[in-house]
Amino acid sequence: MADSRIHVPDGANPIPMRIPCPACHELHIDEGDFATKPHHTHACQHCGNVWRPALVATVGVRFLPGFKNEEPTETPRSNLQCFAVEERYDIRCVKPYGHLDACVFPGEEP
Repeated sequence: MADSRIHVPDGANPIPMRIPCPACHELHIDEGDFATKPHHTHACQHCGNVWRPALVATVGVRFLPGFKNEEPTETPRSNLQCFAVEERYDIRCVKPYGHLDACVFPGEEP
């Protein structure tokens, strides 16, 4: 049976990947020296989980090479504005999927 693993030479550049933490699902982003240093083991900046996402050296990135989300055209609301809206409408904001916000309206929607 043939070996189906990908063989990457030692010292090759790390492969850029979007790496969600398997424990808390936060996106792992390598910064500083780790953004270019080949490594196999990653530690979540959010929950501290340590894991190896691949058999080859990888680097956690926000955007894959050649792709990038457009910059937001809308100015984000300040925390004070969000607080005022939440108080007025009795909104409960939670993070059910890690980094994705969701707002729950217990009563009538505004």
